[in-house]
Amino acid sequence: MKYKIGDKVRISGLAEEPRNLIPLIAKELGVEIGEEFLIKRWSSYPYKFYNDKLCSKTNGIGWEQASEECYRYLITANDLKIEKLPPKQKLNEMKGG
Repeated sequence: MKYKIGDKVRISGLAEEPRNLIPLIAKELGVEIGEEFLIKRWSSYPYKFYNDKLCSKTNGIGWEQASEECYRYLITANDLKIEKLPPKQKLNEMKGG
């Protein structure tokens, strides 16, 4: 049986529910859920984890789910470099209150 990234998999013989690994992957990479970051040597687009998926801002407008190839790179690359992006200021912070 073939699985895709994001599929919840039940391992035979285990009584517990399928586990979402996204929070664990984010923690291992040193980023928080919702925090924007760059994947060096992979793309110049920002990425961020949601509770159940990884998304990229490839079109400059909205967030789209990242490719399976990107997931594979994140969990297998030996030379992975993550650069956290500074948090964006909110409109009311820019106006001074």
